[in-house]
Amino acid sequence: MAAASTFPVAVATETTDAHGKEPTPPALGKDLRDQEFLLAPSVVYLNNGSYGAVPRQVFDAQQRLMREREANPEEWYRFTRLARYREAAECVADFVGAKPENLVLVENVTTATNCIIKSFKFQAGDQILVSNHTYGAVLKAVNMIIDLQPGVSVVKIEIPFETTSEEIIDRHARALEENPRIKMAMLDHITSASAIRMPLKELIALCRRHGALSVVDGAHCPGQIPLNLEKIEADFYFGNLHKWLFAARGCALFYVHPKHQSWIRTAISSHSTFAEELCERFHYIGTRDNTPYYSAATAVTFHKSLGGLERISAYNTELVTWAADMLASAWKTKVILREESLRAPNMLLIVLPDTPKLAEYRCENGNYNLIYDLAQAGAGVAVTNEGSRLFARISAHVYNYKEEYYKLRDVVIKVLDVDV
Repeated sequence: MAAASTFPVAVATETTDAHGKEPTPPALGKDLRDQEFLLAPSVVYLNNGSYGAVPRQVFDAQQRLMREREANPEEWYRFTRLARYREAAECVADFVGAKPENLVLVENVTTATNCIIKSFKFQAGDQILVSNHTYGAVLKAVNMIIDLQPGVSVVKIEIPFETTSEEIIDRHARALEENPRIKMAMLDHITSASAIRMPLKELIALCRRHGALSVVDGAHCPGQIPLNLEKIEADFYFGNLHKWLFAARGCALFYVHPKHQSWIRTAISSHSTFAEELCERFHYIGTRDNTPYYSAATAVTFHKSLGGLERISAYNTELVTWAADMLASAWKTKVILREESLRAPNMLLIVLPDTPKLAEYRCENGNYNLIYDLAQAGAGVAVTNEGSRLFARISAHVYNYKEEYYKLRDVVIKVLDVDV
């Protein structure tokens, strides 16, 4: 019999004071950044939507876990791994409204995508539904399966960046009606390049009606919008915790509806790939660094300590709305606005000014090159495009504040040689 663990299974911060009362949430903005985040003072970071930012509390929790691992690797890898993993997954499941037995933790949405498409038994003639908003890594995973399995093909929907709920639903409906061999639909909850909050309930219902599996990429959702995964009723749902929920990088949730748990497998075959229980199946991929998973409870606690999602969202929405309007006015362009139900609370697109200098970035790798040049000039922001039209996709999170967006304004004017 294995000896009892000498290590605590989870690391989290206190949520109440000595009298059992919830502490007053801290002020959001620059003071929070200075006190709780590790960003260098000189860094203007307006791209939380890509990589997130890890708070000191979560970073420290992960470091403590790493030290514990190195103190006794045998104990860590052989005897406590499942208990640690299970407790972390249960904490995340509670936060997103999932039953613990239906949720596991993986590295990111790309990992979850690979688990699904590599486990599903496609037949010749089967089709996979994607859109022009499907995230690049997800699309590459789909294309890999098409290369490996002759006769499987893609159906691609084109949805304009400036769109309506009715148009999104109609285009999905027509694709499913016209292509009865669609077996799997890759749906976004909040799109990456365009920051559209999709009408997910209606899209999942369409998939169910047409016998297609609903696979939902919720990379931007945990920590940005309220979630109740059991009520969403997707076949699969995955979302990164290291974007908006403050987890250490390499941590994502993966929800699997009970009717699919018998056949879903890990993307990398390992010791527990064929375990009967979902949690046991996913908890151990050799000596992978699982500390991002085990410190997830600290990330959830930190998120709650800021006053919860309603307070966080109110701050971020007000800040990103102000910033987008200010930037569009300074650049003499416009904000991409949509009906309220399609809006992502923490992200917006602003059309970049169409200068001769911008034309130089309309090339292969142009978005990346512009991101690099803007970062080198002093402001980190995402650049996306719809055809030849380029956008700055700005993010707002609790550590951002107005002065940073003025810096972005000036950097874009300088790099793109904007006539002001």
